[in-house]
Amino acid sequence: MARDEPEYGGFRNGIPYVRFGEGTRELVLFYDGPGNELPTGSALNTLRKAMGLLTRFYRISVVTRKPGLTEGYTTRDMSNDYAEMIREHFSAKVDAIIGMSYGGLIAQHFAADHPNLFNHIVLTMTGLRVSAEGLALDEKYAELLSHGKSGAAYKAIESAPYPPGIKKSIQDSPLWLASRSVKIPKRESFASDILIELKAEKEHDPTMSLPRITMPVLVISGDRDYYFPVELVREMERFIPNSVARIYAGRGRNALEDSKFAGDVIQFVTERLSP
Repeated sequence: MARDEPEYGGFRNGIPYVRFGEGTRELVLFYDGPGNELPTGSALNTLRKAMGLLTRFYRISVVTRKPGLTEGYTTRDMSNDYAEMIREHFSAKVDAIIGMSYGGLIAQHFAADHPNLFNHIVLTMTGLRVSAEGLALDEKYAELLSHGKSGAAYKAIESAPYPPGIKKSIQDSPLWLASRSVKIPKRESFASDILIELKAEKEHDPTMSLPRITMPVLVISGDRDYYFPVELVREMERFIPNSVARIYAGRGRNALEDSKFAGDVIQFVTERLSP
């Protein structure tokens, strides 16, 4: 398979991946949720475009959560699954981790518990917890998907009563909207998986993990994020001993699609950004 063609597959512990990029270094992106479906079609195309120059330097593996989650599974359990995956399939270390939105919640525990498994870590479009409004919308979305109502789930996301500035940032995010228009997979565990992920999102609490992060952390977010408003991003940042934040004006769920994103990540991993 040509190196620039996306490759879909799964690791031994069940975690699915889609891989692209021309580089020799390994970057693992913990993908959004709730819902453990990989990006396809326009969502994948937009994600690849957002990665920009990173695709020249890295082979990028986008991962979600393994199917068949057991009741009570937490974001920390998901973090441990990723650690097992990296130990087994990436020679026990990757050059960079990007935790995106729901994946960023998982990455908070990962950065604290498994610092020996990566060289650099970026948390993007994520915060200390999900806002009450975002959580309520995710709950409606997950419940509809768990009952096979994908069209209604997407409509609920698209037509939610966002504030004017937030609404524009949602509409301007083809990656996020495309990732929410999922087709219900045939996998039997999907309905229970998405509800278990939702519960883990509700109960996520990184306050004991974040102060234990020893590596420098780059935080990238937008000032119009419905799920992770700036105050929750800043609160997360205050818990992390060595973090640098980049807040993109006018961006929300499309912060990763900003033209500065790839450059800020490259600068961070090569120069260690200064506040």
